[in-house]
Amino acid sequence: MGRRIVPSENLGLHLDPPVFQVAIKWWLGLDTSEGSQCALCPGSTLDHLGHHAVTCKYGGDVVTRHNRIRGILVETCRRAHIGVKVEVGNNLSRDHSKTRPADILLPNWFLGRTAALDVSITSPLNPVTLLEAGVSATAAAQATEARKHQADDPKCSELGWVCVPMVVETYGAWGKEATAIISSVASRLATSTCRPKSTILHEIYGQIEAGSGLDVEGSRTRPADILLPNWEFGKPAALDFTITSALNPSTLNEASVMAGFAASAAEIRKHVANDEKCSRLGWVCIPLSVETYGCWGEEAGRCLDRLATRIATRTGCPKSSAVSGLYGRLSIGLIRANARALLARSSSLS
Repeated sequence: MGRRIVPSENLGLHLDPPVFQVAIKWWLGLDTSEGSQCALCPGSTLDHLGHHAVTCKYGGDVVTRHNRIRGILVETCRRAHIGVKVEVGNNLSRDHSKTRPADILLPNWFLGRTAALDVSITSPLNPVTLLEAGVSATAAAQATEARKHQADDPKCSELGWVCVPMVVETYGAWGKEATAIISSVASRLATSTCRPKSTILHEIYGQIEAGSGLDVEGSRTRPADILLPNWEFGKPAALDFTITSALNPSTLNEASVMAGFAASAAEIRKHVANDEKCSRLGWVCIPLSVETYGCWGEEAGRCLDRLATRIATRTGCPKSSAVSGLYGRLSIGLIRANARALLARSSSLS
């Protein structure tokens, strides 16, 4: 069913002219590539319908993951009533160095000194640390901690700060210094909330696992982009977003005769991958699957309908308005991302 969306800039429901033009061209099935190469992964040719462009794995994932971990740590510190500052240190030293030793700054943390937490994600498969990581757990994290100290200690010392690298490996193992900080934050949060520290630690690591693609238990799967506590029968809901293309060769034949088939297939894949882990964590797995052309999966539809009901109840607006507004913002976000993907990968559209 079509939805009318008011192009409100204040509501985030607008498209810049270049993005709008590419979105319309792509939406109508017109050629958006003209046989050009993907600018982000050389050697890959763009297809004329934009399938590669809107499903390409290259982009800002590393930055997004870093910022998610930082955000979770900042939010946890604030819940524990710990004052925090974010992204501090640039141009503060005498030499006006551009380095920034603090993703998170904790004033009066250690013996009256300020702690500069520098979040870093490293891979144990890096050739530099591969041999050591093969025989010693967290070898890659320890090596990164050493590099961070070498790079940041002089500047932190000059500013009167204590450098604390918050290093985690891509497989989920945390460095010793990061573990100590998280334990201290958990202790403070346990004291302020009168809850067991073990429960707090489980929640902190669970949030990081859910939001960053890392798994403190060692698994590389991440069943929750968003975790909703007490969603269904008192159980948390693990919402896992996935965007799939109806032009994918594996579902193309079925998708051509059945609307929403690609989204349904993506839901099944998500359940196969995540149900066991979610069950182990006491969560309900809910795939939020949407096709690149805007068709949502059935489970996503039910979840969004329930969210709209809650919005309508809390705001007093009609449910139809809540539904329209929710789908409107999501649709504009999807169209904008698709169009930008096309613009980034094809010089003919710039």
